[in-house]
Amino acid sequence: MAPLILITTLTLGAVYSLIGVGFVVMFRATGVLSFAQGAFFLLASLVFYSLTNAGLGLWIGLIVATILVGLAGALCYLTVFRPAGYNLLFVSLATVGLGTAIESAAALGWGSNLFEPKQLLPVHAHRLPGSIRITDSQIVTIIMAIILIAALFALIYRTPVGLRMRAVANDSSLAAYGGVRVTRISALAWGISAAAAGAAGVGYTLGTVIDPTSLPSLGIVVFPAIIIGGLDSLGGVAVGSLVLALVQTVVSVYVGSTWQDIVAYGLLLALLWVRPTGLFGSKNLVRV
Repeated sequence: MAPLILITTLTLGAVYSLIGVGFVVMFRATGVLSFAQGAFFLLASLVFYSLTNAGLGLWIGLIVATILVGLAGALCYLTVFRPAGYNLLFVSLATVGLGTAIESAAALGWGSNLFEPKQLLPVHAHRLPGSIRITDSQIVTIIMAIILIAALFALIYRTPVGLRMRAVANDSSLAAYGGVRVTRISALAWGISAAAAGAAGVGYTLGTVIDPTSLPSLGIVVFPAIIIGGLDSLGGVAVGSLVLALVQTVVSVYVGSTWQDIVAYGLLLALLWVRPTGLFGSKNLVRV
């Protein structure tokens, strides 16, 4: 049972991490907490499904779906949220409506039926030492998460673009006076955030049937991982995602799947009492 818990935790944690880093990148760059990640997650899975059914291979489909959803995220900022102004609370709340609009558009375009993705990888499991069994789809999802999180970490902390993102989040007016092109940086952050959720959607699609009615909820389920790790910490959200995935998997195996979200959010509430900023979050964050 332990090998199954390990692989399930790593795979689910990889998906959660990709969704979570999208939240963190958006928050670090713009100060906005986006509630539309689940919708971008769904959109990418459906786009990937359509592209691969049309004949594109795994990697081309993954890249194209991720880029298209990233462009959609940037376009949403430029056409909807930038004209509305830069009230962070307003924009954060408005992303709820954005998510609903995307989900409704997806329902119109693809319908609400279950979709079974085209088999792009071998279904047999590889045997590893310790009676561990892992499939190719799980390997791809885990490796993809590691690569993308490392790339985003380098972007945020090791490049001038990352510095500009942090400056915009800290004070957009001051950043603009300092020569930072706030609109361009904000659009980039929205695009990266949506693309990260899109990559998670593709990774999730590789191993399961697509259910348009339930997939967007993963954008909310991942919140405990973000708070556990720290709202402004890329490394923290990866750790929080693994913790959340482990708790959910263990509870699902030994107690029942109906209890996994209850226990996960109970863990979140308990942590907020002990460490409100999360395990790795900045202490100057304020939560009310």
